[in-house]
Amino acid sequence: SRFGNNLQDCLSICKRIIEKDLSEKLQTKVEINFLENNCAKVKIFNNFENVINFVLSLGYNLFTNSQGFVPVSVMNPEYYLENIPIVLPFGELLAIVILVLVLSIVVSIVPSVKAGKEKPLSLLRKL
Repeated sequence: SRFGNNLQDCLSICKRIIEKDLSEKLQTKVEINFLENNCAKVKIFNNFENVINFVLSLGYNLFTNSQGFVPVSVMNPEYYLENIPIVLPFGELLAIVILVLVLSIVVSIVPSVKAGKEKPLSLLRKL
């Protein structure tokens, strides 16, 4: 395939592409290091899950007569985020920008009107 025949080939091709693209964009040499031994980490979590589920099921079966034990899942793949969805609604952003500008103008006009009503000579006499 385009990204190699196994995981190592795919990772090395992706690494080269990412390094090349980032180096061009940032105009400096970029080196990427992928985490090693991810499989070992997942196996540790799976073994941890197995131990927890064994202890919980043993306790559940000893103290209850029903068969309704639900196993615990520590590394549930339903919660992995491959990307973070971001939605920037243009209308809301525009409304926020306009509101901030209007409020900043109003807040700056109120003190300037009060200061404009004062006579400079009377202010100097108060000093």
